[in-house]
Amino acid sequence: MSEIKVTMVLEVLGRPVEHISQVLNEIIERLEKEKGVKILDKKIFPPKAIEQLFSTFCEIEISIETLYRLFEICSEYLPSSVEITEPGEMSMKLQDSNAIINYLLAKLHKYEEIIHIINAEREIMFNQLNTRGEKPAFLPMIEQQNQQKEKQNKKSNKTVKSSKNKKGRKK
Repeated sequence: MSEIKVTMVLEVLGRPVEHISQVLNEIIERLEKEKGVKILDKKIFPPKAIEQLFSTFCEIEISIETLYRLFEICSEYLPSSVEITEPGEMSMKLQDSNAIINYLLAKLHKYEEIIHIINAEREIMFNQLNTRGEKPAFLPMIEQQNQQKEKQNKKSNKTVKSSKNKKGRKK
C-alpha cells in the first residue's frame, strides 16, 4: 500500500493561554519525531477563550506509512477529527485488518481495566469515609445524579410495561 495522506485536527483546552499554546507546539514536535510520519503542512489557530478556559487547535496534514500506524497515532494523540485524503481507494491484507482490530481491542480492554480500578478505589474510599462517619463533598452531586437516573429508569420501565400491556390486550 502506498503512503496515506491524512488531515487531522489536534486540540488543546486549558489555562493559562500561554500554556495551551506551548502544549500544542510540544504535541506537534512529538508528532514530527514519530517513526513513519511526515508532516506535510500545518496551520495553528490562535487561542480563544471558552468560559474560564482557553482552546487552541492545529490542522495538520501528514503522510503516514500504514493504516495500522495511523490507528496508533490516533490512539496516542487523540485528534478530534481525522480525514484520509489519499489514496482514493484502499485495500488491505487480512492480517493487517486483524492487527488493527486487535490493537483497538487491546486499547479498549486497557481502558476498561482502568475504569474497574478507579471504581474499586472509589468504593474503598467511600467505605473508609462511612466508617469514620464522613461524607465526601461531592456526594450530594452523585446522589442527585443517581436519583435522576432512577427516575429515568422508572419512566422507561413504565413505557415498556404499558407497551407490553397494549400488545396483550384484545380489541
